[in-house]
Amino acid sequence: MKNKRTVAGVGFIGRGSYNSVSNANEYLVWRDIIYRCYKPKVMNRKTCYVNCEVDERWHDFQNFADWYVKHEFSGFGYQVDKDLLVNGNKIYSPERCCLLPKEVNGKIQTSNSRTKLVGATFHKVSGRWQSQIRIDGKNLFLGTFDTQMEAHLAYVEAKESHIHEIAEKWKGGIEDRAYKALLNWKVGIEGSQPC
Repeated sequence: MKNKRTVAGVGFIGRGSYNSVSNANEYLVWRDIIYRCYKPKVMNRKTCYVNCEVDERWHDFQNFADWYVKHEFSGFGYQVDKDLLVNGNKIYSPERCCLLPKEVNGKIQTSNSRTKLVGATFHKVSGRWQSQIRIDGKNLFLGTFDTQMEAHLAYVEAKESHIHEIAEKWKGGIEDRAYKALLNWKVGIEGSQPC
């Protein structure tokens, strides 16, 4: 029974000391990751998870729970992130994932845009491109530009600068490889949105 793939036809509890009752938090995090990658109902709601997968080692809850519990920031209420360490990552695995505070995880998300170049919107009245960024719940106007690319680049500069500030704020409160990844974080030209 412990090796029966009861979670989205993929995940199983496995044999070991971790269980869904005593380790309810770890179990719920693990189950949600499995659902994101293998449950069509979830993927239909959040299409950014289409083509994502979970490393086979993490199909076994014992392996995931062991990684999670032994992580230096376990118990801090951090979220499992798959996007920061490896650009364009689609695999949840111990090597490609880290635990991040909700604030940091939310900041590295690139917002959806109706244009291909994030941060650039066309202003019909002026006939020019505008750029703005949302930081800490406030919209900051970055300027008006002649081209969509100029508006986008203003956004890119502001976003990357803000992420570097976040890295410094959380230095010592996140693992070193996550801190370094934040210092090297870049906005994708197409503004693809990690989940």
